Amino acid sequence: MLSPTSASVFLPALVVSSLTACYTAHGGDLPNPTLPLVQPAILPKPPTGATGSITPEASIAIVQRLADFGTRHTLSDTTSTTRGIGAARNWVLEQFRAAGPRLEASLEEFDAPVGPRIKESIKVANVVAILPGTDPAAAGRRIYVVAHLDSMNANIMDPHGDAPGANDDASGCAVVIECARALAKENLRATVVFLCTIGEEQGLVGAKFHADSARTRNENIVAVLNNDIVGDPSAPPTEGFPAQPEVVRVFSEGLPRNANTEQLSRLRALSAESDSPSRQLARYVADVAALENVTVQPRLVFRLDRFLRGGDHSMFNQAGFPAVRFTASNETYSRQHQNVSGPPQIGGGKARETGDVVRFVDPDYLANVARLNAKCLIHLANAPQSPQRARIITAKLENATTLKWDPSPDADGYEVVWRDTTSPTWTFARDVGNVTEITLPISKDDFFLGVRAYRKDGYRSVVAFADQATE
Repeated sequence: MLSPTSASVFLPALVVSSLTACYTAHGGDLPNPTLPLVQPAILPKPPTGATGSITPEASIAIVQRLADFGTRHTLSDTTSTTRGIGAARNWVLEQFRAAGPRLEASLEEFDAPVGPRIKESIKVANVVAILPGTDPAAAGRRIYVVAHLDSMNANIMDPHGDAPGANDDASGCAVVIECARALAKENLRATVVFLCTIGEEQGLVGAKFHADSARTRNENIVAVLNNDIVGDPSAPPTEGFPAQPEVVRVFSEGLPRNANTEQLSRLRALSAESDSPSRQLARYVADVAALENVTVQPRLVFRLDRFLRGGDHSMFNQAGFPAVRFTASNETYSRQHQNVSGPPQIGGGKARETGDVVRFVDPDYLANVARLNAKCLIHLANAPQSPQRARIITAKLENATTLKWDPSPDADGYEVVWRDTTSPTWTFARDVGNVTEITLPISKDDFFLGVRAYRKDGYRSVVAFADQATE
């Protein structure tokens, strides 16, 4: 859960005394005690009331309906109206179209590549809905919420047996559909894309196709929120892990997946191994959660994903887009990718219910994760563009820090943020107004720094980590 200190850069209530103690602890004297160094812009709290339409009842109903298709295996039936991936994707498409007339919903069909989990060429389809941005200055930016539609049982190559996939990943699809329903009538400045991918269990093929296609089209994807296994925060009592219905894990990559030698050398010189665009997005999620005081708070996990598992966000990372993964606080692996069996026998029998079935999904938890996603989408879509070319000027030896950045076309002002090099989250902020250069009495050697843009209506951008340059 986000600590009050790490949340402070998004909130206006900070005092001079706390700054003085912090600054002098690092061996400095505050140059002008009457001017607080820590002074975020005092902005109104942005409205995010549309998320009130997300309910536990609606969320679990989506999970139940998707589980009722029996299996959503990528290679399952595409002609039946009641069973298999074809029926499931058509139902999701109908939900998007019913959400509102402004949503542009379609099937994104493509030929799945032949591989270890797809033995012969087959046409498959992602389900996509696009909510166009309303502001010409921001509509070119794209914000994604993602989940995978397909499921599997104990045999990854079995397209016929039951695979309800309630938690993995009907729960994520419920988040995507609920967000679409909640936001479809909102006038969001940037474009929001609701995506249910195919073939995640077959090797992330749907996410890879979509992300690679977006890269080819040179689309400006600025944030991807991937939801995978977000409906069950419990864990088997025998494993000693308590249920955590107030936490969702948010995974993010540190080093870019395809960084070349020159890029890695630069990251090493900056000590920026933990400041990738995806990691800034994860910090943004935590800031929004603190500002909005949501019921389920993110726990930031600074690694790409869980051990021995992967997710669709990694394909967006591979294509060069910032992406994070939401996953429940605890996972019950004995329920994932299992064949479905009956409930425990009456009279103390040893048989127990197995499989990824609906009754293990917590409706309240799922709805709270969906609300967190929706609030993040609203903030991201209404925020100004993150500053470009944020940089620390290192032309000469000096204790003060000079930063420069290129202007964001839809910003009303900027904040400089910084943190100790040992801190995981941005701790301090300074409103510098509508300028693109500032010198602060803090040491560039002792802190990581960044810049973010803000609008007068209260929306802030994702932080742009400050690189180094001589001018």
